[in-house]
This record gives sequence, structure tokens and C-alpha cells, in this order.
Amino acid sequence: MRSDFIELTGRTELIPLYALGGWDSRYYPYTQTEALAKIDTYRSKNIPLDIFVVDTDWRVGASHGYGVNTELFPDMEQFISEAHNRHTRIVFNDHPEPQANALDPAEVEYRNTGLRSLFDIGLDFWWYDRNWHTAIRPPDGINKEVFGMYLYHWVTQDYYPDRRPLIMANVDGIDNGYLNGPPNLASHRYTMQWTGDTTQDWDSLAREIRNAVYPGVFAAFPYVSTDLGGHMGSLTVEQYCRWAQFGAFSPIFRLHCSRGQTRDPWAYDDPAEQVVRDFVQMRMRLLPVYYTAARQNYDTGEPILKRCDLNYPDYPAAASDYQYLLGNDILVAPVYSGDSDNQAVPAAWLTHNGSSGLSARYYAGMEFNGNPVLVRTDSTVNFDWGSGNPGNNLPNDLFSASWTGTITIGAEEEIKLGITVDDGARVWLNNSIVIDAWQDQAETTYWTDAVYTPGQILPIRIEYYEKTGQAVCKLIYQKASVEGTRKSLWIPPGPWVDVWSGQEIVGPTDYTCSVPLTQMPLFVKAGSIIPLAPDMQYTAQQTWDPIVLDVYPAQNGAASASLYEDDTVSNDYKQGLCRQTGFGLTTNSDQQKITLQIHPAQGDSWPQAPRNRAWSIRLHLSNAWPDTPQTVLVDGKPAAFTQITANPSAQPFSITGPSPDQDIILVIIPSGSVQSPHIITFNYNALSSADFDYDGDVDKQDLSLFCPAWLAIPGHPNYNSIFDLFSDSSNQINLCDFALLSHEYFPD
Repeated sequence: MRSDFIELTGRTELIPLYALGGWDSRYYPYTQTEALAKIDTYRSKNIPLDIFVVDTDWRVGASHGYGVNTELFPDMEQFISEAHNRHTRIVFNDHPEPQANALDPAEVEYRNTGLRSLFDIGLDFWWYDRNWHTAIRPPDGINKEVFGMYLYHWVTQDYYPDRRPLIMANVDGIDNGYLNGPPNLASHRYTMQWTGDTTQDWDSLAREIRNAVYPGVFAAFPYVSTDLGGHMGSLTVEQYCRWAQFGAFSPIFRLHCSRGQTRDPWAYDDPAEQVVRDFVQMRMRLLPVYYTAARQNYDTGEPILKRCDLNYPDYPAAASDYQYLLGNDILVAPVYSGDSDNQAVPAAWLTHNGSSGLSARYYAGMEFNGNPVLVRTDSTVNFDWGSGNPGNNLPNDLFSASWTGTITIGAEEEIKLGITVDDGARVWLNNSIVIDAWQDQAETTYWTDAVYTPGQILPIRIEYYEKTGQAVCKLIYQKASVEGTRKSLWIPPGPWVDVWSGQEIVGPTDYTCSVPLTQMPLFVKAGSIIPLAPDMQYTAQQTWDPIVLDVYPAQNGAASASLYEDDTVSNDYKQGLCRQTGFGLTTNSDQQKITLQIHPAQGDSWPQAPRNRAWSIRLHLSNAWPDTPQTVLVDGKPAAFTQITANPSAQPFSITGPSPDQDIILVIIPSGSVQSPHIITFNYNALSSADFDYDGDVDKQDLSLFCPAWLAIPGHPNYNSIFDLFSDSSNQINLCDFALLSHEYFPD
């Protein structure tokens, strides 16, 4: 059905690999120096970055047109070149102010020349932002979002014919985070879709999770992009971490905000920077999973984030839009509510002149001019007037208010204070301004940087204005410290492993866990193979060599996985210049054996394709297989292995060192042809001759691995003498003699 749909309406282009890396985006007037310095900060802090977005201020007037703002970017071509030297792609936002209807010659010339003029100096791709207020005007009956996508896609493809024509544009049907209607049937063909100007609050995060999952079922959008952290509003550390964690396990990781805000990881208190670093590095290691899913989407229309009912249609709980599968084997359930949820500041905290409440003055107009229309005492500042007004003949729009008095912190622990407003607000505490959000905006929440202690007494002043639309002003607070959040989710059928703790939960079942701020709920299906890439700071830093196979064995059964590869940027994959490597996993508790197969790479290689590759196998010990194997064979030969003790502070999906969940059995396969298959066998029983790949002779290494322990320890006084007794001049032991020495290992 899904394949039929994309055959009829068109496929979504496979995006270049670099678009799956880290993005930095901000509506902010960067200078050339500031922008490069920020890229350098990412590199110095070891936070992966592939794409840097310069929003509308790259241009003269910061609104429309294609003239470069040379006051901010004296040499734009040099800036782009220096960014490229830092292995970072550059994107510009375009508000396409129309000159005429889209097919008018004047508009065609203006748009075509303008877009190409920035490509001429090295721009990588465009963000087509219809901006709600201005948009390209297509012919009657044609959707403006889709026509704009087509136009930018076509110009990009025509200018860069050897590149995949990447663009970012507005999701048709989702406006500022709200799903308002079905999308145009053609819109899914144009790579990345952006959900608009969202807010930073928990409800917005929940909507964005749904916006990433729901279209994969009903709209065929594989690359939905959200403003991580929200376009508007001030974030708590807890909110910031939860947005970033979801972003790391969403199709596009793009931090973004409006003027007056920042989403820089280093701008937030601990553990924000470390959370971003850990989760984006984790995402980079999981690139083989993302990229293989992206190719599957191109081939079949299957979403990258799969709502669970796509794999488990018989379970009503699987239809939740707030958890999903990455591929088939990783279950993700982002946290979208807080341990420090907002509460209105209670009346008991507020006084003025020895009386309860705050002194309030309301004015007609936004500037506090003249005498107030209304003077009263407000017990709290917790108002949502909707499209109305505070009363006493004040207008519904264009009014302002101020509150003064004293706040006594009555909480039992340290807190932060905040203000939720639509439109502007300022807050003073102890005669110092602590929140300055004096701007027209949809409902947005801002927080103090400072923490306030129980019993602290502070003079407070709040100013507010309403311009048009909704009117909201709420003084709120939340706990300053966050220990963990309770999270409920649905576990699909079968055993699933918590990648942080190693706990195995058998589904189908509802499950509730406590999630520290440095973690998010992540589970791997027992019986899975997860291919991992090397640690990288940008996607082109190195080839995927070695590939790490993270293996989570089930008690019994068979599983498979695959690895897709191409040159990551060109359209040659459409001509078959790409390859797939398959993996198989078989577990048999009766035979006490785990077998992993690496199949030969299939497909035509591109010019830069690696011809050789090393492999690293990381077998997770588990409830089903808790013990160390007695022996490991690689292609029938005894192989060395190392057991690495679990460390709860380690990160999941690591490629070196410990794992947080369980001990790891590590096996290294040296570099060899990608066409060479491998069979890795973990044996928990003594071997028989049928397990052993031999040519009639056994060397001393085999003896040391397979003989009884008292005999096989190099350095044991009997070791060399017994070996010498039975060995011939070629330093080999005849298999019959070897069987006599180690009869308990060869019972047949």
C-alpha cells in the first residue's frame, strides 16, 4: 500500500548524509566573525556539527531580496569558504517576497537570478520560508507550499546537478506546531519539512513529538524538522535537555530559537551541555541505522520513525504518537513533561504595603501613559483574558498593566520564577530586571537565571502589555533541581532491554520508569544487531571503518539487520552505485550457541567506496546469556575475546569501552575485503570437532585455547613438554593426538 502510494505520487529524495548530522540555527543577526567563532566553539567543545543556518539577517534589510548585508558579512564568499574549511555546510533562510505571480517573467527572472547568485558564492542549500505573511503566489488551484518547494528544489537541482537537491520548507498542514489539516499529496517529495514557529513549553514539545511520528503513518513525511527548544520562549535546563534528547532521536537535529533567546548548549546550567554532547555523539554513532532507514524510505515509503502499530498492528496501545521505533529494533519514548512542572505563584507569597496581593494599575495603550483606567489589588498574577480585557472599560487590545509589591518565597526548596505572556512583559526583583521579554509574541514562558531560596523576601515589579489577539500574563514558579521524571510507555511483544540499566522487560505490557535528566527511555529488542559508525565531529570526517555491531542476544530465535552505503551526496545511488551488507543472528539455548553472520557486501561500488573493513563485535551479556562464553570462533578459527565490565556512567551504543547495561564480550575482526563473509560463534558448551575448522592439524595457539586449563596455560611446566612430545617437525599436532589430550572437548 505504501509502496503503491509513492509509485503514484513520487518518492521523497534521499537526503545527503550530512543533513542527518548536527545543525545550529538561530534567528539572530550574526556577524561574519561571530558565526565562524560559534562553529569553532562547537568543535572545541566536541559537539558534532554539520550545518550552520544563517537566518534572514544575511541580506540587506533582513526581510527579502538577495543583496548580501556587507555590514555583517563583509566578504560572504570568504565566510562560506571558511565555514566549508571547518567542514560545515551553510544554509540561508529566504522570505520570498513575490514580485508578481509565480510564472510572471519578472518573478521568474528575479527568483531564478537571486537564488543562483548565492549558489555562485558557495551556498549549500536554501530554507524556503513562506513566513505566513508573504509567499510565492502560484497559479490558481496550486498549493503555495508545494509550488515553492518545487521551485527551490528545481533551481537547486539545476544548479548542482551532481548533488541531491536538498531544501527545507514548511510542512503543508502543520502551522506553528499545530496539525491543522491534511497535506497536499505532492508535498512529501521535497525532503525536509519544518513545523513552523513553535514555543518552548512542554505542550509544544509533546506536539512536536506527535508531528514527527504521525506524518510517518498518514502523510509520508520522513524528515520532519522542529525548532528544537522552540522558536520562542526561555527554557529551563530540564526542558532544554528533554528537547535535545528528542531531537537526537528525531529525523533532523536542529537547535533553533528567535531573537533574545539562545539554544547554545554551553549557555545553560549543568547538565545541559553534557546532555547535548552525549546525545548528538550517540546520534552520530547511530548514523548507519538512520541512513539505512532513509534508503528504505526512498525505496518503500517506510517512515524513519515508525509508530509502533506499523510493526504491531494488533495492539491498540501501539497507536500512540508519543513513542516510536527507530528502524525495527530501537524503541524511543521521549520525555515531554517535567519533574519541575510550572505552578502559579500563590497569593500567600504576595503582599504590598502590609496587605495581601500586589498593587495593580491598568492603562489604555501600551506605554503606561496618563492616569490608569483601573487601580485595584490583585491577589495573584495569573490571568488569561483570552480575546477580552481586565474590565472597567479597558480595550480588548492595546492595553498595559503593572504590579508592584513584595514576594516571599514560600516553597520548601529552591525555585526559579517565570512569566508566561502574550504579548510583552518585564520583571524586576530586588530592583534589578531579571526577565526582559518586551516584544510581540504568542504565549511564551520565560524564566529567571537566578535561583531563589525558601523564606527569601524580594521587592517585585511586573510590567505587561497586550497588543492584539490573546491576552495572557501569569507569574509562575518551578523547582530549581530535577532528579528524575516518571514516564509511562508501552512495551511491544517480546523481551526488550533498557539500554541504561540492562533491565529486561517482556511485552506486551505497560511500563513506568523514573528517568534521570541525563537519560531518556531507550530500549533495544532482544535479538537485535545494531550497526554503529566511528565517533565523528562531522559526518564526512572518516569512512565507516571499523563498523561496530552492537549485539543484544535473545534466548532463542533468528534476527537480521543491514547496512546501507553510498557516496552520501550524489544522485549516483539511483543508478545502483551503492551497496548493502546483511547481518544475521541466531541464538540457540539448547545448543548453548550464539551465531552472528556478516554477509558479503552486495551492489556496485562508487569510486571512493572502501574495499576493506574491520569489524568490532560487542555482544551484550543478558538475562538469557549472562555468562562468559567458553570459546569464540571467527570463521571456524579460535579467536581472542575480551570481557569489558559494565559501567553505569557509560553511554549506550558506545563503540569502545564499557556499556552501561551489562558486561560486553568484545571480538575484533581485522581489516579484510568487504566481499568476505564472516561467521562468529559464541560457544557456551565445550566444543566438538564439528565446531572446529581444521585441516588435520592443530597448532599451539589452538592447543592453548582448547586443551584443559591445566595443560593449556602457556608457561605451565607441562605445557611445552607435552606439546613437544606430540608435535611433528612442522610444529603441528596431529588431530588424533590432540583429541587424546583434550578428549573432554571432543566427546564425539
